[in-house]
Amino acid sequence: MDLAKAYEIAAEWHDKTAAGCRAIADDEPRIGADIRAKAKEAAKHHAGSAAALRLAAIEHRRNRLLLQLD
Repeated sequence: MDLAKAYEIAAEWHDKTAAGCRAIADDEPRIGADIRAKAKEAAKHHAGSAAALRLAAIEHRRNRLLLQLD
């Protein structure tokens, strides 16, 4: 498996986890305020991780292309 593809798979996992955390953060009637606050922060963390992994995948692909041009 290509490293960039592995980054993309990990980013997708973080996207799914962020979505789950956002759902918990928005579930006001059933979830307490303290848990919702933690879920909101976790969603930010996972969304940021997904973005960073996608940037790493792009950088890896770019570097691989530049090496082919030499």
